[in-house]
Amino acid sequence: PLWQRDSCIPPNSLSRQALQSFAYFCADLFIHFFMKYTNQLGALASLLIIGTCFVTWVTIPGTTITISGMATEGTNYGRPGLMNIIMCSAAFILFLVPKVWAKRTNLFVSGFNAAWAFRNFILVSTCHAGDCPDRHWGLFVYLILALFQLVMACLPRLELKEAK
Repeated sequence: PLWQRDSCIPPNSLSRQALQSFAYFCADLFIHFFMKYTNQLGALASLLIIGTCFVTWVTIPGTTITISGMATEGTNYGRPGLMNIIMCSAAFILFLVPKVWAKRTNLFVSGFNAAWAFRNFILVSTCHAGDCPDRHWGLFVYLILALFQLVMACLPRLELKEAK
């Protein structure tokens, strides 16, 4: 392995031990915090995604067009955030239902939601006829939260009963 080769960091130095300790700390934090609260964090992400659908995503310079997930006056985009609101409402409920079928269904719903968010990111932020929109923080937060929701759906916490 790379860390056992002769390199600029001696094998028993303090910096290697500190890096290893930090890695163990991060792994423990992930296991004990994120894995313990994946359902609650996923439900919170669902609510935040719904909130970001009402925040400004892009503005088109040279015009007065401001685009969010629910307001796209002056364009032919429709309401790109409406599907996310529907899917996040379903995902919010599915994150809180402690049944195996709910977690499996939520994986599909969150995956579809992340795909729709990626579609909206591409659709809204690309240049059309030489007009390139200015992206705002809401669009990036929207996409990151959708991916975070998908990760939380992939790692559900569910107490299983032992088979007799």
